[in-house]
Amino acid sequence: MALVSAAPGRYVFLDKASDDTYGWTVTDWFSQYSKDSTLCSYNFKIAGPYSAGQMPIPAFTAQCAGTGVGSPYTLCHITDLRNTTKRRQVAAKLMPTAELGARLAVTYRFDDLLTSDSWWNYTSYATEPYSKTVAGGGQTSLNETKNGNVTTFIMTPSEVFGVA
Repeated sequence: MALVSAAPGRYVFLDKASDDTYGWTVTDWFSQYSKDSTLCSYNFKIAGPYSAGQMPIPAFTAQCAGTGVGSPYTLCHITDLRNTTKRRQVAAKLMPTAELGARLAVTYRFDDLLTSDSWWNYTSYATEPYSKTVAGGGQTSLNETKNGNVTTFIMTPSEVFGVA
């Protein structure tokens, strides 16, 4: 763990989450691949459980969708109403990769549950097969999505930083 002093608090960087059993469940993963990387897309639901401990992590449930490999993070829509007194954000993006499949990054930023004016950011990465290949991009109808190749998988945060 490395600490760097900065006003108003300290930046804290951890190599990984302190609880290596903590993970987020991705459901209804659907993605499209196109040779034009700006047309690659994803759509999925993600849920993270509450985790107690020295640095408690609030639960969340979100719906994520976005386009373009290498595009900036796109905010996901938080769909649960728990912990509404604390700010939470979930964002996702597709990252460039030499591997086959979609390289997904998801980040979860939340206010510290124990200390005011502190926040944490957890990030996780996964590579999953694209569900469908499209020639020139385009949209997928709801029926194609439901009948297509949807996947469920677990993402374990590997990067943690915050201001404490």
